[in-house]
Amino acid sequence: MPLPGKLTIISTKNRQYTDNQWRVLTSRHKPEDNLYKQLVFALKYEGLNLLFFKKLFQQLSKEDMTALVQIEPTGQYSRRIWFLYEWLMNNKLDIPDLTQGNFVNLVNEEMQYAS
Repeated sequence: MPLPGKLTIISTKNRQYTDNQWRVLTSRHKPEDNLYKQLVFALKYEGLNLLFFKKLFQQLSKEDMTALVQIEPTGQYSRRIWFLYEWLMNNKLDIPDLTQGNFVNLVNEEMQYAS
């Protein structure tokens, strides 16, 4: 699995910075120890890796994915994960489509190129 262009780590020091290889964040950025919060952290700070998501989705059941997406069903990261699952797996989750909420880009264009 290719690594992101810039790895993100949590430091015990109270200093946040970025260099050529690392994005160092403070302990207040540390995600909870569950799959959903770890995925949100990765999307927020490391960008989108389609191969990673495809391999992850192959290991999770449809029921697990439905529960994961419904943690924050209208949240921007839930909607991204939901879309990625249905697109990459070509398998629709048994959740009604949202009828409210703002459009969100799948790719954070500040971190990655999109077209």
